[in-house]
Formats: sequence, C-alpha cells, structure tokens
Amino acid sequence: PSDPISRRYVDLSGIIGQTLARICDEVYEVKLGLERRLK
Repeated sequence: PSDPISRRYVDLSGIIGQTLARICDEVYEVKLGLERRLK
C-alpha cells in the first residue's frame, strides 16, 4: 500500500495472523468457500 496507515494495517494483520497460527493447533485458509488446512 502506498500510504503509511494502510501499510501499518497490512503489517499488523500479518503479525497477528502469524502469532495466532503459532499458538493454534489447527490453521485453515479459506478462499472462495474452499478450505485448505495449513497446520
């Protein structure tokens, strides 16, 4: 993203997602209604 606020949002979203994935037993990605197990 070009503006600092959007960039910060994207960065924090990634950090939060990685932190949650680290502490969860199962992690899924869902796109277009299709789920894929990542962990």
